[in-house]
Amino acid sequence: MINKKDLIKSILIFLICIPLSYIFYWFVSLRIINIVYYIDTLPKGIFLYFCHIILFYFLTKVVFRIKLLNFEKIILILTYFIFLLLCFFDRVYIGERVINLNQFDLINTVYNNGIIVLLLNIAVFCPFYTAIKWINKNIKPKIAFIIFFLFALSIEIIQFFTMSGIFDVIDISLYVIGYYLGFLIYKYVLFEE
Repeated sequence: MINKKDLIKSILIFLICIPLSYIFYWFVSLRIINIVYYIDTLPKGIFLYFCHIILFYFLTKVVFRIKLLNFEKIILILTYFIFLLLCFFDRVYIGERVINLNQFDLINTVYNNGIIVLLLNIAVFCPFYTAIKWINKNIKPKIAFIIFFLFALSIEIIQFFTMSGIFDVIDISLYVIGYYLGFLIYKYVLFEE
């Protein structure tokens, strides 16, 4: 049962996050997003703004040590996985199948794509461990990693076959870094373990 006081507190935080996240979205995020992603429809723009609201809401609750309600966790998980789908599959069709198995080609990747793309590849998987733990809090870290790795590998394989991206082992390595950063955040910042 949801405590009325907690619900009112959550609603107030959510209402405060709406304008704050809009300012951040408009003046900071869009400049970064436009480097790597083309927002060509109003629903995409609205969804990305909604992601900002959810992110600000979550961060506010974490900073002020306010417990997340179960339905809030569900909304966060759904938003996160829809965001992942947009990140990896709503792209420009490249029209060829490319495989990069050279793990040491990182300098070329930075030169061609920029450091922001590298950092975003790391950041996009930071919430993954938290999402898995919220879905099943009893899951062992090794099993969670296997699920993550199969998910990350699937993304690269699907991008290769649909020609919406290349199969790149560097990307998988960056995803792993993001996953482990998220693991540490879950363990030492969220204090949920």
